[in-house]
Amino acid sequence: MLRVINGTVDAYVHTTRINKWDVCAGNAILNAVGGKMTMLSGQTLDYSKADSPSNSDGLLATLSEHSRFLDVFGAAFRRQKS
Repeated sequence: MLRVINGTVDAYVHTTRINKWDVCAGNAILNAVGGKMTMLSGQTLDYSKADSPSNSDGLLATLSEHSRFLDVFGAAFRRQKS
C-alpha cells in the first residue's frame, strides 16, 4: 500500500485471505491522503467485528479511479471464485 500512497503504482490488489490487522494501518494512511481501500465486492472493511479478524473477499487499494479498478478486478475475482 505504500507504493499506492507514494504514487509508484496505481493499485494494490490482494485475492487471498488476509488478516485485517495486516492492512489496517495502510488503510488508515491511504484514507488520510484521499485514497480508498475496499474489498473486491466494493464493501469497506469492518474493523469493529472482533469475531471476524480476517477477510477472504479480496482487497483493492487505490489513490484515484477506485471504481474503474474495482470494475475490472472485482469482476475477475468473482469469476475466479466461481
